[in-house]
Parts: sequence; C-alpha cells; structure tokens
Amino acid sequence: MSTPVAPRRSGRTRVWLLVIIIASITGSLIAGWVFYVGTFTSDRFGQLPPGAAFRNNNGFSIRVLRLTARPSIPGTIEPDPAPPGAVFVVADLEVTAPDPLPAEGGCSMELVGRGGRTWESSFQSLPDIPSGCSDLLPGETGAAAVVYTVPAAELGSIYGLGFENFDGSRDMVIRP
Repeated sequence: MSTPVAPRRSGRTRVWLLVIIIASITGSLIAGWVFYVGTFTSDRFGQLPPGAAFRNNNGFSIRVLRLTARPSIPGTIEPDPAPPGAVFVVADLEVTAPDPLPAEGGCSMELVGRGGRTWESSFQSLPDIPSGCSDLLPGETGAAAVVYTVPAAELGSIYGLGFENFDGSRDMVIRP
C-alpha cells in the first residue's frame, strides 16, 4: 500500500498566495495608520455654541450654566482651600437623565483648555449639590456641580467641558 500524497501546488499558486497575504497585511497596516492619523493628529475637540446642551454616549443631556473660579470650596466643617498655585473651577450644570437610565455609566467629563490640555474632576464636591448624573431619576432634569483643580496660570485658557467619544469622532466641548 502506498501512502496518500497531498497534491503539490504549482509555483504560480504559491506566488499568488504570497501576494494575497502581503496585500492583506499591507492593507491592514494602511487602514490602521489612516485611523490613527485621523484620530490623533487632527484637532481632537469640536466647540459647540455657547449654552448648547450635549447628549453624551449614555444619553444624558448636559448643559453648562456657568464656570466659576474659587480659591476655596465649602467643606463639611470649614472651607477647603485650593492647593498652592491652583484654584478650583466649579462647573454648574443642568442635567437631564435619559428614560430609561443606562445600565452602567453616567456623565464623565473633563475641563478642556488651550492646546487640548485637560483636567479630570477632583474628588471635592459642593454640599447639597450632586456631583454627577447618578442621582437622577429617568427623564428627570436636575442641577449638578463638578469641581476641577486647575493651575491659576491656566485660568484664562479654559474652553469648557469636554466629552469623550469612543468611536473615533471628535470630542465635543460645551461652555456657558
């Protein structure tokens, strides 16, 4: 009995397979590069008109009422001063919750300044004012205040609040 032998591919078939593999890898690298360049080298933020509301990825509609710089914020016993060389920027917001509420997530946003510089919200909060969207009932509109710690020298270069889009599109910035 003889053992079965797999048919041999001709030299021309091997060349075409190699060409298809190389073209697929090259096409994937080019597509990845185009996405990277479009996402990370163009202006990342788009500015909405003053007072405009923005609906984030979780369906919350958020509008900035005012941005206020403060040297301190009210604490539980006495005022909490800002760190040396910094100020607190308080964003007073009007938030409308979607109906139904999303299973997870809320409204995370960052303070955006000149040159794409951003600041995450600090862990301070104002008494009797929610610091996010999680306290709202479905369809309810309410007030919220988010506190940011910003270097005092950067105070004049703040553009507004930025919302990150995770789909590669520009992040939107809202302002009062």
